[in-house]
Amino acid sequence: VDGVASTVPVPTGFSGSLARTLSDDGSRWAGQLLAPGSTTFPARFQASGAEPLPTPAGQPGLVRGSNHSGSVIAGTVGDVACIWENGVHRTIEEIAYEAGLPEPIGWQFTVARGVSEDGLVIAGEGYRVENGVLTPRGWVLDRRNPSPCSVHFRGQPTSRRISPGDSLILSAPHLIATPSPMQW
Repeated sequence: VDGVASTVPVPTGFSGSLARTLSDDGSRWAGQLLAPGSTTFPARFQASGAEPLPTPAGQPGLVRGSNHSGSVIAGTVGDVACIWENGVHRTIEEIAYEAGLPEPIGWQFTVARGVSEDGLVIAGEGYRVENGVLTPRGWVLDRRNPSPCSVHFRGQPTSRRISPGDSLILSAPHLIATPSPMQW
């Protein structure tokens, strides 16, 4: 503070802290609180003190990155990649689902490491099943332009010839889990 190195008070029950990321203006940072036995818990910090970030069932976790304002923090809890948006814990799978992105079949998202300035793009690492083998892979989740809604028709639509300027309305009274290939 004011050009001098300082420390932040550590909450009761913790033995120390580690800083991992810093907001652009330097007023907030994120990292880990150290518990006895070298267990780490994600936390965010500011000059007034440290605040542990929530984790499922109080599990240990790690902070790996954040956006410029510090409002979106990336990391891992156990072996599951996650973020904390304004202090709320969410897994990468939950975020992908909420954004309407296709289900990431065959993926295990293990660590979120980076976040874009606006907090809508998250990068990390994990594993993907390829040819029956779990293979290490990097990933990027982009929530800026969610995928359009998928519509699956039961059966084929009725053929109709249309001309430029004509309107066409398609309706789907039934949705099915396994889409049929469409023929137009």
